[in-house]
Amino acid sequence: MEYVHTQMAAPVVNLGPLAQMYGTLAATLAGFAFAALVIYLERQSNHGETPSVEVSSSKYGHVEPASIVKTLFYAMCALTVCAFLYARLAGESAPSGRVLLALSLFGMVLATAVLSLFYALNLVMTTHELTRPSAEATRWVVAAAGPSLAIALLADLFDSAWKLGCAGGCAAWMSPRWWSFAFGCVLLLVGMLLTMPVMRRVRGLGEAIEWLLRRRPIRAGSDSLVLRPHFPALVSVVFAVLVGGTTLWVDGLTPASGDGPDPRLWVHPVLILTSVVMATFAFTSGSVLDPAPTAPLGRRRFNECELEFRAVNLLSRVRVVEVGTGHVLGTVVRPDTNQAQLRPWNPSVVRRAGFAPADLDEVTATAKLLWAKHLEADR
Repeated sequence: MEYVHTQMAAPVVNLGPLAQMYGTLAATLAGFAFAALVIYLERQSNHGETPSVEVSSSKYGHVEPASIVKTLFYAMCALTVCAFLYARLAGESAPSGRVLLALSLFGMVLATAVLSLFYALNLVMTTHELTRPSAEATRWVVAAAGPSLAIALLADLFDSAWKLGCAGGCAAWMSPRWWSFAFGCVLLLVGMLLTMPVMRRVRGLGEAIEWLLRRRPIRAGSDSLVLRPHFPALVSVVFAVLVGGTTLWVDGLTPASGDGPDPRLWVHPVLILTSVVMATFAFTSGSVLDPAPTAPLGRRRFNECELEFRAVNLLSRVRVVEVGTGHVLGTVVRPDTNQAQLRPWNPSVVRRAGFAPADLDEVTATAKLLWAKHLEADR
């Protein structure tokens, strides 16, 4: 579809320096991520610490060094891909539909990559007793403010592309600037309500938040993400690879031949995609940084290994923690049925503890028994 734009509707600007600036930013942050990864690995090898019983019973016992290493590595990879993507656009001079589309997609990749880096820092803070309160107080930055700010920063780019395609001939209510503002505000409001405990003390809001958190799909999805703290960063690197691989094979992205697709066809779909990606990152990171609370059910000894059983709030699940090391052995799902099953979090932890299949069945049976006593006590 051909479209016409005028000098008044879309001023000609040089997009090359803009792409170069973002490429430099991505490369610099990739260097920071690499340095952080090396320092963390060196610290773990020289000062490896075994979590205490207090740490193992805390709600951040699921955050292990392996997850932090994966998160830093994924963030570094995503930022490196961003640097190469923006370098491909550094030679562009005039705005066009294809260049603005590329900048919009690359902006989503850069936003999730930067958020992954800050998310990794937040994970590191949760593993230390002194910084754990700070991690709880600042998790809203990663799970609420960051994703909404990313949408707000991309709003100007979407609006420029929209004006380029419309040339003043589109309805004002269709402007992506207003839709970006609306999506960003909703994401910020919901994220702040869920990640800031002080919000739950406000009359009327506390009940609404509890109602939302009690929805079984939300609670089950959130609890499933707890065993994968690296998942938000994995989302960013997978998205970066998809966008990078697609743009490498799209004919005519870098060559300056033609104006490319009409922005009126892709601005709103890309805006919706951005909102979905940011909401996904917010939900996954918030699920890890603010996991469902658990209640102790009791301790039992298996194969000279003491295990602690903890009931997951609002869900029929029992968390099994190795007391001596603080490692989470796994989660027993459906403990109130005959289909109860122990889902190990980390197979290496199970092997290191020396648990045979028969031992895991005994652990599951113990979890069922403790869960039944827990339900009977609540009646």
